[in-house]
Amino acid sequence: DGPGGSQLPLNMEVIASDADYSKFTLTGAGITASATVNSKATLTLEARDVYGNFKKDRGNLVNDIIDGISQTIYSDDALLMEESTIQEHSVTFDSATGKYTIEYTPSVIGYMETALNIRGVDIANSPFQQEIVAGAISASYTRASGPGIVGGSLGIQTYIAIDPRDASDFLVTAGTSASSFEVTVTTTAGSIIQSGQKNYQSGPTWDKSSRVYRFEYMIEGSTDATVTVDIAYDSEAIAGSPFSNIPISSSVSTDVDEKRCVISGPGIT
Repeated sequence: DGPGGSQLPLNMEVIASDADYSKFTLTGAGITASATVNSKATLTLEARDVYGNFKKDRGNLVNDIIDGISQTIYSDDALLMEESTIQEHSVTFDSATGKYTIEYTPSVIGYMETALNIRGVDIANSPFQQEIVAGAISASYTRASGPGIVGGSLGIQTYIAIDPRDASDFLVTAGTSASSFEVTVTTTAGSIIQSGQKNYQSGPTWDKSSRVYRFEYMIEGSTDATVTVDIAYDSEAIAGSPFSNIPISSSVSTDVDEKRCVISGPGIT
């Protein structure tokens, strides 16, 4: 009480206390979600007080962030085999939101460790670990291998390994695009080995251990045949397709033909 009578209710502003670097939060591609190789990734850095409350920053930490961020990409999730270190970072400050934006571009796939230290203090949850993944499958970079495009024998199942690649020629290992591939096998007479016929063809299906899409087919008959295989992704032919003049023999030889031997797998692709 005092002169003028009661002043209730009172309107008061509650503000964040002083900034605490150890409470700062970092989010975005490569931190809270995977990032895509050869694509610009964006991170958001928010200032926080000692209690974790958001605090609009004044924008005087740009150089400290550039000096304090480090990002290393490893080939394994145990972070033992170093592949690349990201050297260039663009840091900007938005005075309207009071937040910092960090941009970078990873150049290889793998597992990335990101650490951010501001004036000698690690921010909350630093260092971070996240995967760098390949981009979308590109038909022109995707290739096929295996005996199914080299030659085979009548009545014996053969296979084709489809190696999915993005536009930067990195292996796409998501394994979720089987339905986007179309494989058509045509014999000399022009007949098509229909999908779904028992013991004739199956796939493509994702082979997690080999990291390829596997397609199998078999031609039955009593005379030699020549086969053409068309492989498309989203209606676009993959590299090398169509594969023509594939011999399917009526006889099975026990001799090794070096010209028809094939080698495939992630170790050479």
